[in-house]
Amino acid sequence: YDDGVYYGKPQLCMEGSFMSVLCKGRGTGFSCNPYKEGFADKIYELYNQLDYEQLKRNCAGVAAEVSAQQERNAAVLTEVLAKKEVVG
Repeated sequence: YDDGVYYGKPQLCMEGSFMSVLCKGRGTGFSCNPYKEGFADKIYELYNQLDYEQLKRNCAGVAAEVSAQQERNAAVLTEVLAKKEVVG
C-alpha cells in the first residue's frame, strides 16, 4: 500500500479487505471484486472517473503520515538500543 501511495498511484484493492477500507477512507484507490462479472469494465470506469489531482493530494498526505510514523519508530528503536540492557 505504502509504495503506491509514495508514487501517487491509485491502489486497487479486494472488496472487503482492510486495504480497501484504507483506500476508500483516504481517497487513495478503489475496491473491486475480480470474481464479479464486468471486473475489467469496472476498473476502466473507475480510472476514467479518477480526479488525478485529488489523488495526488490524498497520496501526499498519507505518505507524509507514513514518513512521520517511520521517524517515530526509528526514534523508539534508537532509544531502546541505546539502553544496551540485556534481559535474562
